[in-house]
Amino acid sequence: MSIAGDLSVGDRDQLNAHLGSCRACAREWQGITTTVEALGRSAPPALAPVHDLAAAALQRARSQPAHGARLSRRGAKALVSVALASAIVAVGVWALTRPPGPGQLLAIIEAATLERPTHEVQSVYDSQGRLRSRTEAWRSPGDDDYSEYQNADPPKHQTFLFRSGQGVYWVHDLDTGTYELVWRTVDPCGMEQKMLRAAGEVNLPGASSEGLRFVIGWLRLQHAKLTVREKDGKLQGKDVKIVEIRATPPPAPAEKGSGVLSEPVSVHCYLTPDRSRSVREVVTITMMVGGSPWTIDTWPIEYDTSPPPSLFELRPPKDATVLFRGQKVNPVWETMSDGEKQRVQAVVQNLARAWATGDFAEFCRYYDFGAGLEYGVKGKFTAQQIRQDWAGMVARQPERWRNDEIVFDYAVQATEPPQLAMSFWSIYPKRGASLGTMRLYRNTPSTEPGLLVLAREKVTDQSGRADEHGTLMFLKRIGGQYKVIMWRPPFA
Repeated sequence: MSIAGDLSVGDRDQLNAHLGSCRACAREWQGITTTVEALGRSAPPALAPVHDLAAAALQRARSQPAHGARLSRRGAKALVSVALASAIVAVGVWALTRPPGPGQLLAIIEAATLERPTHEVQSVYDSQGRLRSRTEAWRSPGDDDYSEYQNADPPKHQTFLFRSGQGVYWVHDLDTGTYELVWRTVDPCGMEQKMLRAAGEVNLPGASSEGLRFVIGWLRLQHAKLTVREKDGKLQGKDVKIVEIRATPPPAPAEKGSGVLSEPVSVHCYLTPDRSRSVREVVTITMMVGGSPWTIDTWPIEYDTSPPPSLFELRPPKDATVLFRGQKVNPVWETMSDGEKQRVQAVVQNLARAWATGDFAEFCRYYDFGAGLEYGVKGKFTAQQIRQDWAGMVARQPERWRNDEIVFDYAVQATEPPQLAMSFWSIYPKRGASLGTMRLYRNTPSTEPGLLVLAREKVTDQSGRADEHGTLMFLKRIGGQYKVIMWRPPFA
C-alpha cells in the first residue's frame, strides 16, 4: 500500500526534496507510511480514504504561506499532520466496519504510541501498593527531553536533560548537588533494536525503550503467549478504549533470581475513543522466580501541554562538581562562543576527512605527535615512532572502508587524556633494546587542561556492512590553533 496517491511526478519530486532536507518531516513521513502499510495488511481491502492521502495533504500544504518555490517547512508539517490525521480516519472507518482482532489491536497500539507526548508521569508500585519511584518527563517544542526522578529506597532525587542534536545528557543529583555528563554511545549488542524489531511487523522509527512497543518486543523475545482483547471504559469520566494484553511465559528455570520472565504479565493500554493516542499505560510484571509483582503506571500522558522553558536551561554553577566517567571536567562547551565551537569542530572534521581518505600530509596539519608525550606515565613512544605508526594506519583506511565519518557530539575541558588512548600509545622496553628511542617513566606528568571531544566514528566496509562506535579525542591549543594530541581510533 502507498499513501502517495495520484501525485504528479513534479509533486512527488517537490515532496521528496523537502523530506531529503528535513529530518524531522522525513522521520514522521516514514512512520506514517510504515504504520498505514501495516494496518493495511490487517484491515479489509480497498479503503478509499487512504488512496489520496498525500494529494489531499499537499493541497492543504500549498494553501499555507510559501517561501519561494520550495515547499515550506510549515507546509511540510501540515502535509505530515494531514496525512497522519487521514490515516487515523481510515483506521476509524475500518474499525467501525470490523471488530479488530488481536494482531490488529497490537498494530493499533503501535500506531497510537507513534506520537511522543509532551508530558507524562510514570509511577512504580510494589506488590503492597507502595510508591517506589516516580518520574515526570517533559518534551520541549525543539524535542529536548527533561525528566525528574525520585526513588524511595535507596533515597534518590535526580533530574535528566537531553538536548536534541547532542549525543549527551545531563544528570543532576539534587541530594549531592553534583552534575554528571552521560554520553549516549551506540548500544554494542544492539539489544534495544532487537526488542523493537520483535515488537511486531511494524518497525516504527523513534521508538523509546520506555514505551509499550519495547515491552511487547521484550515479551516476544521471551516467547510469551499473548492474549489480547479490547473493551470500552472510562478514565476520569471520559470514554476510552482499553486494550488488555496478558502474556503467559514458557516454563522458567526453578532457581530463584534467574532474571527471566517467570509470571504472567498484564498490560492495560488506555486509548482515546478513535484509538489515535495512548493516554494511560499500566504494566504489571514479575521479573524473577519467587519475586513479587511490580506495577508501572504511566499516567497522565499528555500531548498538547507547554513545559516551563526554564526546565531546559542548564548552567551548572561555577563551583559545582561536574563528572564525566568519574573524572572531574569543566563543561566549557556550554559557555564557549559559536566561533570557538566552529574552530574546534573544523579541526575534528578536517582530521576525520584526512583519516578517511588516507591523506597523511593533511592529517599532520591537525595532529601533534609530540604534545601527547607530556601526559605519559609509562615508557611512551617517541614522537617519531608515533608519527610512523599513524602514517601506516592512515594509509590503510581507504582500502578498509567504503565510507568513514566522524560525528561530533560534545566537548569538555579535562586534565587527563582518554585512558584508551593512553594505553594504546604505551610500550614497555624490551630486553636489549636501546632506551634512547623511548621516553622513560615520568613521575610528574602534565595536568594542563585540554579539550576532550566526544564523537562517534561511523564506517561502512566494502561489502556494505555498517558499524559505529564512540571515540574520544584530546585536543590542545598549540601556537594559537587547536590540534589533536592523543586519539585511539576504534576502527584502526
